Amino acid sequence: MITKAYIQEYGNGKTEPEFLEVKTVLESRGIDCEFFTIKRLQRNQIQINQETLIVGDHSTMLSVFRKMGIR
Repeated sequence: MITKAYIQEYGNGKTEPEFLEVKTVLESRGIDCEFFTIKRLQRNQIQINQETLIVGDHSTMLSVFRKMGIR
């Protein structure tokens, strides 16, 4: 079950409209959402586990998969 979601932003509050839609739906379901930048991901400042949903662009998701050991 998802308990936390991280939504990618590009800095200065800029993000994809689709990401904002996902955030709205998740929050309506009681799931805590937080914005993150690729730098925070690269610095291991985001806790990734089975209960965490990451929403990001293609290159960001490739980084997430590598960190999780998924090929």
